[in-house]
Amino acid sequence: MRFQLTFGALILAQVLHSIEEYFGHLWESFPPARFLTGLVSSNLERGFVLLNVLLLAFGLWCFLWPVRRGWPVAVSLAWFWVAIEIINGIVHPLWSLCEGGYTPVSLTAPILLLLAVYLAHQLRRAAHEPSTALTSRSTRTLLGGAARRPSSRRLAWFVRRNDTQETGMNIYVSRIASTFL
Repeated sequence: MRFQLTFGALILAQVLHSIEEYFGHLWESFPPARFLTGLVSSNLERGFVLLNVLLLAFGLWCFLWPVRRGWPVAVSLAWFWVAIEIINGIVHPLWSLCEGGYTPVSLTAPILLLLAVYLAHQLRRAAHEPSTALTSRSTRTLLGGAARRPSSRRLAWFVRRNDTQETGMNIYVSRIASTFL
């Protein structure tokens, strides 16, 4: 659950970061931003807005579907966002140091860095734990508590074990499971 909250906070921080970039006219002063936005549009402001809207839409999609629903790809997507935000959180402050003062995004970049490092810590810890901190709640409920993501063999065992108790719910579960096996 903490993984989902941290990921959501990271995406929210990226929203604030993008707003700070926009109001600071980052596309005018930061050479990498100028280059990227120029690839999208000859109007650098329009290209900047388009790239940021696409990035934020992707982040929102990642949070609402793969991460919140516990899809197997959620961990890979989270590592992708960790990489993006660590780069963001390091490059922008370095740019400010080189410029000798405030540059657009000096306020939000450290927040992105802290959240990305914390998310990376959570992902590494969860990868080494036998429990399933990243498994969906419905999977854990189906197996009767915290367990590894079920293979079809484990799921079949669960259904066969409960077939001996032909109650309404067990019949329903076994019929649904049999359509997937």
